[in-house]
Amino acid sequence: MRALPFKRVMLDGEAVAHCLDGLPDFHRLVGDGQATACFYAFDLLWLKAQDVRGVEAPKFRPISTRP
Repeated sequence: MRALPFKRVMLDGEAVAHCLDGLPDFHRLVGDGQATACFYAFDLLWLKAQDVRGVEAPKFRPISTRP
């Protein structure tokens, strides 16, 4: 999340822990807390304090490149 070029963004997604084979493993996520979790974002909700839930995907670029 720190690598994102925006200070104010809200993403929807889910945390996933993986087993040794690389497959998602829910039990490792809720287990003893020793698993490393990844966040998979699948929806952009807010960008730079602007609600973008109703914006069509091709229109994201002008919003995201404004200073």
